[in-house]
Amino acid sequence: MFFLLNIFLTLPIDTALLFFLLHFFNYTIPSTSLRVDFFISGHDESGKASFIIIELKHWKEASCTHKDGIVHTDYFGYTTHPSYQAYSYKLYLKD
Repeated sequence: MFFLLNIFLTLPIDTALLFFLLHFFNYTIPSTSLRVDFFISGHDESGKASFIIIELKHWKEASCTHKDGIVHTDYFGYTTHPSYQAYSYKLYLKD
């Protein structure tokens, strides 16, 4: 947290405020038990609202499987691919 605070203090005040307000860590999607690890929201140059979802993992590597949206890890065994998780979060957040 102190690292992020140092970043905020080095940015111009309006940029630092924007950076702080538009970054979310461990965001729980309302009316669900789903929790997004990290996302950034904002507007592009044309003013269109957009966001980036980042799904963090504790494992170092994963292997492909023949199952759609599933990978194999030493940490969890068979589990949902992080990209599929992020996509499912997008479906809840886009409205």
